[in-house]
Amino acid sequence: MEQVRTWAPDARLRKLRVIRLRPDGVVNLASDPVAELDVEWDAPSALAKSLTLNARSYRDLNTGLELRCTKGKWEARLELGGTRQPIKPDLTTPASAKALFAALKTAHRLPPSPLFNGALLYDSTRGWIWTLQSLTGQEAIPRVRATDAVIIR
Repeated sequence: MEQVRTWAPDARLRKLRVIRLRPDGVVNLASDPVAELDVEWDAPSALAKSLTLNARSYRDLNTGLELRCTKGKWEARLELGGTRQPIKPDLTTPASAKALFAALKTAHRLPPSPLFNGALLYDSTRGWIWTLQSLTGQEAIPRVRATDAVIIR
């Protein structure tokens, strides 16, 4: 988070994606060579600055930041270009991945799978939501509201 705040103190989460998340809410980034965590950020200040520049030069302005961890190593990439999407509302206290799995287990909606792929996304009608998929992708797993781990679909 320190890297993100250094890039832009007003940075806001755009998307979080997890590959090979375990049912206990943990992803083993150090020893699972396929596991991955990908976090994307936007910043109102970067967006506002890009809008003040002329069309020719604003493509050179960084308006997004992506942090990715695979095989235990982090890499950062600045995204170039203009206003791809509106800035998402701030998510201050998301329910953890552990709470996500607990809600699905309680509702008997979690398929038996050792690993899952998941994402934390913003939906304009539902707000921040967790989506989850088993590695086979055959089961319909409901979406879970990120603020309080309530199943919404």
